[in-house]
Amino acid sequence: MAEEANYIDLFEERGNNRPVKVVNAKGMQKVEEHDSIKGYITLQHYLYGKTSTQIESVLGLPPNMLGGLCYVYRLARFPKPNEIKFRGTTDMPDGEDILSDDPVAKQKWAKFMENRKAWLNGTNLYAFASTNQAASHFPPGTEKCLQWELTQPVPCGGLISFVTKNVPFQRP
Repeated sequence: MAEEANYIDLFEERGNNRPVKVVNAKGMQKVEEHDSIKGYITLQHYLYGKTSTQIESVLGLPPNMLGGLCYVYRLARFPKPNEIKFRGTTDMPDGEDILSDDPVAKQKWAKFMENRKAWLNGTNLYAFASTNQAASHFPPGTEKCLQWELTQPVPCGGLISFVTKNVPFQRP
């Protein structure tokens, strides 16, 4: 995928489009131990005003995965193109290559969307999970938040916020 297709040109060092990593207490220990971030990230503006429970829902995390609290970290630097992969939006578990011109990928995407719709409207709760293995563990996010996967560790830039069920993520 070309660099511009990664949408990394959206990233800002400060402000709404700062890339952030949300982790639970166990994830916080790993970040602190390794002083680096890996895995899925999003943009901080999707988290504004949200509690830890709402963040779970928005990001498509299983209920209670954050355990009622979460830590939001920033990156010390922007990822290099070979360290990151665009993974669509959080309403699509595990992301799908929505930019592909491959006919097989387009057919798979159409089936995925059909099954997602059936799952969301309650007509077939099994269909969505059977389309995508990650969907059996991660529900669709409630919003279309852009997400990326850091495929290589990126240095951690520090803790931005601690969020609980009662204390939402505030604008810095």
